[in-house]
Amino acid sequence: MIQSRMTQLIAATIVLGASPLPVWALDAPPSTTAYADRSLTLPAHTLAVDMGAFTGRTAGLSFGALSMGGAYGVTDDVTLSITPLSLHLLPREVVRGDDAPTTYGFFTAGATARLAHAPWGELATSLAFQIDPLAGGTYIAPRIDAAFHLGHRVRIDTGLALRMTVGREGRAFSVWSLPNRAHHDPGLPLAVTVQVVEPLFVGLRTGASVTNIGPRTGFFVSIGAALGATIPYRKKPLVDLVGTFDFPEFYLQASTTNPIPQVWQLSFSARTYVPI
Repeated sequence: MIQSRMTQLIAATIVLGASPLPVWALDAPPSTTAYADRSLTLPAHTLAVDMGAFTGRTAGLSFGALSMGGAYGVTDDVTLSITPLSLHLLPREVVRGDDAPTTYGFFTAGATARLAHAPWGELATSLAFQIDPLAGGTYIAPRIDAAFHLGHRVRIDTGLALRMTVGREGRAFSVWSLPNRAHHDPGLPLAVTVQVVEPLFVGLRTGASVTNIGPRTGFFVSIGAALGATIPYRKKPLVDLVGTFDFPEFYLQASTTNPIPQVWQLSFSARTYVPI
């Protein structure tokens, strides 16, 4: 039971190649540093280097993760991403039945294509795959993301993420994002980002996920918040710093004690932009 809960929690662990909120300017000039005014894809010939740290608690157990990865804007509408390193510290009792800590890692790669954009919003689709050594399987994840702009200060993000799992126990389908993210990213997300001032932004988010579509379908709802700032250089973004706090299982269908505030996640991520 603990391993099952930990596996669900890990599905919201470290982000590399994607950030908790959108990534570059849509209808504003490329020199903008406003985080809420970014697009779902990187500008052409721009490299983004990501680093993240995560900690959380569930079922009375603490765990954490570190990761490194990045993304590259092939064109203004196509971005490739990869997470070659994502190490997780878990109580070994979760994995092997004793109490010594252990580490393991994910490998993730994917591509995002922007399908349409206008001054008031944009639409993008992506496909990613991930190798999970803990579960002994592979995830394949198509998704659609939509962003809507209310001026240059408020942004609303939503979408749909699907996941197919191929592993030791066969195949499973879920309305859920890939594991390995430092922020909780549900299958049916809803996020609002407000640019307080040019370098500082805040965000609130919620969403629902459906696990194991079929006879053993599960359902849960998450809530969370984000706080971040952009370090500019020559009127362009140089580094985005983002901290998040989430209750990933705030409402759990299988629980009789909702809400569940004792299950939480805290993360910090940094994304550095390098023109190529």
